[in-house]
Amino acid sequence: MKKVIFLTLVLCLGLAMGAFAEPAAPTNVTVGVAVVDTQELVNNNTLVTLPTPTAANYNAGYTDIATGQLTVRSNVPWRLDVRTENWSSPTGINKALVDFQWKRQIHSVFQSSSSNNQLVVNSTPTAGTNININYRMKLDWANDAPGDYSLVQLYTLTKDS
Repeated sequence: MKKVIFLTLVLCLGLAMGAFAEPAAPTNVTVGVAVVDTQELVNNNTLVTLPTPTAANYNAGYTDIATGQLTVRSNVPWRLDVRTENWSSPTGINKALVDFQWKRQIHSVFQSSSSNNQLVVNSTPTAGTNININYRMKLDWANDAPGDYSLVQLYTLTKDS
């Protein structure tokens, strides 16, 4: 019995000494991360339809305003360009690409569409910039026959150097 008490006492003293021992030396952990150029372009309207032209539109020479919206997020200075990938008109009608126009909603002047890149906007880093685009099609009584007209606008977001 004395041995059991003695062993229990030795065990308790050993545990108590461990509890009052010097703490371990602190150590450092280095945490790193590589942040890279990151950009996001969200097309909020993949299909934009211009209003069906009326006689008043033909007399005015165009039909508009249909608005599409893009959202840009970028951690670097950026630029947004647009170009027309393809366009079509009814069989036998050769609608000129320049008859399809676009503009940023905040601007007053429409730009003719082009198969070459055109600057829409360039800016500084952003957590979310909405860009509203208005579309227009020029009309001509003698040359724009009934049918479906369309074009594909390709928007490209890149780092602006």
